[in-house]
Amino acid sequence: MHQLVDKLRHDGVFESKHRGGTGIDRPTKNQWAKIAGLARKRGWDGLEDDRTQHFIKHTAKISHSRFLTRQLATHVITGFDQWNT
Repeated sequence: MHQLVDKLRHDGVFESKHRGGTGIDRPTKNQWAKIAGLARKRGWDGLEDDRTQHFIKHTAKISHSRFLTRQLATHVITGFDQWNT
């Protein structure tokens, strides 16, 4: 069962378990999905992958992705876009 859920998370069907709160300055669902998709484009396991978490920490200068704001999420997406081109 866990393997199925992990596969569905990897494919973007289920939301990641690493998301933060739902306050007004929290990243949108679209931002989370974009970050996960860009990570998968690099061959990583979406938001669950340690490499994704490390990239987010390094790019946004935060200790964990759950602390992302909308502005920082945009910064992470831009960083992925620049790296993927």
